[in-house]
Amino acid sequence: MEHDDSERAMFLLGTMYKDGVGVQASYPTALRWFERALAAGYLLAAHYIGVFFEDGKAVAKDKTKAHGYFVDSYHAILEHIRDHDDWHAHFMLGSRYEFGIVPCAVDMERAAREYKIAAEANHALAQNNLYVSLPPSLVSDAATPRWQALLSLFDTRAHWEWERCTLMLDPVRESVGPRTMNESKSTSKP
Repeated sequence: MEHDDSERAMFLLGTMYKDGVGVQASYPTALRWFERALAAGYLLAAHYIGVFFEDGKAVAKDKTKAHGYFVDSYHAILEHIRDHDDWHAHFMLGSRYEFGIVPCAVDMERAAREYKIAAEANHALAQNNLYVSLPPSLVSDAATPRWQALLSLFDTRAHWEWERCTLMLDPVRESVGPRTMNESKSTSKP
C-alpha cells in the first residue's frame, strides 16, 4: 500500500509527541495522532497503539486490544517489506522476534537476520540491537564492526537518520534538514 504525505505526517506527529522530539511529550496527544494515522490507512501506527494498550499509556491497560493491534501491525510490517523492502520495517520485524512481540515467538536468529538488513543500511538502533543485545555468535558475519555500531548511537547525524527512517518522511527532512547541537544552541533563546 502506498502512503501519502498526510498519513506519514500524522504518524510523525504521533512519534514526536510519544518521544518528546521538538514538542512536550504527551501520550494522549501521541495516541490521537497514531489513531488518526491508522484511520487514514497508515497501518504501521498500529504497533504504537498496541504498545499504549499494553503499557497503559493514555489508556487503560488492555492486553486483548494490544494483541489485536500487534497482529495488525505485524501484517503491515510484512506488507511494507514486500512492497518497499524498507530497512526500518526490517528493524521493526527484528524487534518483534528479539522480544517476542505478538504474534512472533522469540527467535534470536530471525531477529539477527532482520537487524543485519537494517544495520547494513546504517540504521543506528538496528546496529545497537545487533551488536549489543544479541549474542556475538549470531552477528559474527555482520558488516558493521561493534565499535562502529556503538559510536553511531552517539552521533547526531545517526540520530537524525533514525528519526527520518522511523517517520519515513524524506520530503520533510529535505525541507528542514538535520540540526546539529551547535545550531540548536545558537538559535535557542536565553
